[in-house]
Amino acid sequence: MKTAHATSRRSPSPSRPTVTVVPPLTGPQSLDDLAALDVPAAEALYRRGTVPDSLHALDGDPDCRMLAVRGLDRGAVGDRLRRFAAASAFPWEGKHFQATSDGAGTGINRVRLGGRWRWFPFETRFDVSAIDGQPCIFLDYESQGEPAADPAHP
Repeated sequence: MKTAHATSRRSPSPSRPTVTVVPPLTGPQSLDDLAALDVPAAEALYRRGTVPDSLHALDGDPDCRMLAVRGLDRGAVGDRLRRFAAASAFPWEGKHFQATSDGAGTGINRVRLGGRWRWFPFETRFDVSAIDGQPCIFLDYESQGEPAADPAHP
């Protein structure tokens, strides 16, 4: 669907506004769309991304899915892996984020494996990406020491 809107610049006719056609939003619109990307396409999308002004934008339990594994993202193996990651039997449910300030926070992975657990805590902060040198949200698992396991509180 294309959307048109009037602009404030001068038009050839003083009585008619200039109309600019705005292209539809392109790119992935769902987790299924993201999961269909191979690693190079996901990396290209990552490189176009931006960070929020505050880590509070991540607070909560977002819908998550494992998207790709480098080297296993194409062909029959990639297809099977994507189907498994989308299945309710997949043990990783996502992450929980909680900002402690605009620039720092904590998190933990949500896991379904013989119950619901919160495993592998991490701290979050803004940092420079090792992939492209741009600002990113860094998940620091080393700051928490050994992996911890706590029963989840759904």
